[in-house]
Amino acid sequence: MTSAHRDYMTVKEAAAELGVSPSTIWRWISAGRIPAQRIGPKIIRLRKRDVDEAGAHPAFAFASTDPWEAIRRSLRPMTEEEGHRLDAALKAAGENRAEMRKERGGKLVPSSTDIIREWRDKR
Repeated sequence: MTSAHRDYMTVKEAAAELGVSPSTIWRWISAGRIPAQRIGPKIIRLRKRDVDEAGAHPAFAFASTDPWEAIRRSLRPMTEEEGHRLDAALKAAGENRAEMRKERGGKLVPSSTDIIREWRDKR
């Protein structure tokens, strides 16, 4: 294998090296997190250096152990007013759900199977 070939890797190889799925690598390519080079009509390669940099990214360390940690670190605490608004919205949603169940005889949403059968019978 030539030196130039060792500088590049496939999506599958990059995924294995970073411990993620190939789908994740494709999402990162689409998002611009890892640059990729098109070698031919169906051949994509990633520079090993770019893959190593993506693996060293601070957000990657959180994602590899706890996918929610990066999100938690970026969230700010809710203000008291926001907390009150959230409580009111949850209360209203609960009341709406109870009303829907009452109207539907205890069921929140009718079975889709029943709806499909009903429409088939109409045909």
